[in-house]
Amino acid sequence: MEDNVFDQELFSALEWTDNLNGVPDFDIEKLKHYLIQSREKSFDKGSVRAYKSLKAFKYFEEGFVQRLRHAETFVANTKVYTIHAKVLASYQGKAYQTYVALEKETGIPIGGSCACVAGRGEACSHIAAILFAVEDFIAKGLNQSTDRPTCTDRLCAWNAPSKQNVEPETIHNIRIVK
Repeated sequence: MEDNVFDQELFSALEWTDNLNGVPDFDIEKLKHYLIQSREKSFDKGSVRAYKSLKAFKYFEEGFVQRLRHAETFVANTKVYTIHAKVLASYQGKAYQTYVALEKETGIPIGGSCACVAGRGEACSHIAAILFAVEDFIAKGLNQSTDRPTCTDRLCAWNAPSKQNVEPETIHNIRIVK
């Protein structure tokens, strides 16, 4: 994990695409290895082994990872596939700009960045949620080209934001529950 993978000037110059075409081969084992080896040690072998109970997996599962986009660039002579997403915080009203970089040839994560407090450690729950989303995308075979009318039909349906139907109400009709 290199410190210079996430240079904000580099990000502003990248050409972002609203799909994950060409995503490198990435699987649950690479995800687990990255989380366990993170600088901040936010995840340990036991928690990663039971990953479905992690807050990061819940973020992914509940649709907190939104608008996945990708761009490709070179960092230190390595072709990098960078994924950007807006990840909702655990409380409403806030979303974090989150990035993950995968080595293009191997699919090995080489870094992550998030605007949250823990994001500087390269493996906060928001970064892990993106990794879970990418792993699920590949596991479902959505990265494979098939003979369909357009190459993005299935991708756009997968990348749709969660459907939260919230109607305005008067204060007297709002029921607050924990």
